[in-house]
This record gives sequence, C-alpha cells and structure tokens, in this order.
Amino acid sequence: MSASIHNPHFLLRRLHSLFGLVPLGLFLCFHLWENSQSRFGAAHYNGEVVAFLQSLNYLPIIEMVFIVLPLLFHAGYGVMIAYGAHPEPNRYPWLHNRLYLLQRVSGLAILLFLIIHVGWTRVLGIWQPEIKADLFHHMQALLSNPATFVIYGLGMMLSVFHLCYGLWNMAIVWGLTISQAAQKRFFIAMMGLMLVLMAMGWHGILGFVMTDAVAWNSLGEPQISQINADILEGCCRRLVHQPEGSGGQYNDLYWRETAAQICVNLRFNKVS
Repeated sequence: MSASIHNPHFLLRRLHSLFGLVPLGLFLCFHLWENSQSRFGAAHYNGEVVAFLQSLNYLPIIEMVFIVLPLLFHAGYGVMIAYGAHPEPNRYPWLHNRLYLLQRVSGLAILLFLIIHVGWTRVLGIWQPEIKADLFHHMQALLSNPATFVIYGLGMMLSVFHLCYGLWNMAIVWGLTISQAAQKRFFIAMMGLMLVLMAMGWHGILGFVMTDAVAWNSLGEPQISQINADILEGCCRRLVHQPEGSGGQYNDLYWRETAAQICVNLRFNKVS
C-alpha cells in the first residue's frame, strides 16, 4: 500500500476520479437543473436563474478554481488514460469492457462538445452583449437548428453517461464496492441516476425549444410588449434593492445591458 501511495500514477488516478465527482459532477447536476428551468420561459430563466448566477460575488474566481482548473486536469489526464487504454472489445466482448471503451470515447467527445458550447455562449457573448442579456432566446435560436439540437442532445447524454459510469468505476477503484454483488447493485443505481439526469437534461433542451416558441409568431404587439416588460420588471426589481455602484450582491452593468436589450426588443416588437 505504501508503494502505491508513493506512485505518482496512483495519486493522479485518484485525483482524476475525485475531480470528476467533486466539483465537476456536482456542477453537471446543477447545470442540468439550471437549464431545466427553461420550461418556465424567458422571464424566469433570464430574470431569476441567469440573474442569480451573474450576481454572485467573485464569480470569475469561483468558475476558474472550481470548474476550469479541475476540468483541465480531468480532461488532460483523461486523454492520457484513453491513449494508454486497450480494451479490445472484439476480443473481450464483455459488457463492462464495452462500457469502459465508451467511457473513454465519450470523454474525448465531451471535450469537443464543451469547446463548441463555451464558444457559442461565453466566448461569443464577449462580442455580443445581447447574448448575456437574453441567454434564453439565444439558446432557443441555437437549438432551433436541427444539427445544433443533435449536438446538444448527444453532448448532454454522453456527459451524463460519463459521470454515472465514472462513479461506478470510482467506487471500485476507491474500494467502496469490493464484492461482485455490491458492484452489480451500485451499477443498477448508477444507471437509474443516469436516466434521471438524462430526463432532466432533455427537459431543459426541450424547454428552450418549446417554451414561448410555438405561439410567438402569432402574438400581437401588446402581448410581445408585455412579455418584454415582464423581463424588464425582473431587472428593475433587482436594481431597486441595490444602490447604484454599491458593489453589492447584484451587478449593475449586467442589468443595464439587459434593460437596454429589452428596450430594443420593445422598439422592434420582437425578441432577438
């Protein structure tokens, strides 16, 4: 045991699996729940969910320390593991050998998906502030494209599978499920968790696509103005609870940008 502890590969493998659970696994679960709120519409999603996250103090530091750095390590070391893996599914056609191969392949696919997702949302939002001001309709526009819809659906399902099967492997590596019976029971539990998280993920994706989209084109000017006014009201509710420039809980600049975008929407009687 002492020799294993002093083996760098032994420690790195455990750090790799630990970061996969905390914080990355927890963040994935939160992100799925966050996006599932899309079913309540643009006013709720932009004015409550996105607003709360944007109002957090030290948000860039939190994202860097608890998401970006663990993700870079988990992804980088995961690529090394995938490169050295030789599951040979044709020679060893066992279920868990095939799932292990899918685990490695899914990790590479998820890395590509994350680059696309961050590029379309966070990076593009740097040059287009209206994306940050109205993320709901930006995602709705993206997902209205069939190719993008498929990319997000596959990316979400692969991410959930990668987490749940990774937890099953982690339990074995960390000595939590030693017996074959314990491994079987935990496998069933993780597959159940996978179905729940996938259902939540599809709930969020379909929420963007279906909420507000079906009837939007049939709305007249008064209804569209009312929807935009509801979103603007959410922004104003936050600003009145914080003195301008106080540096408190809410971000003044974010809400000014949001209010400005809604004013544009009201002027042209549509949502971007």
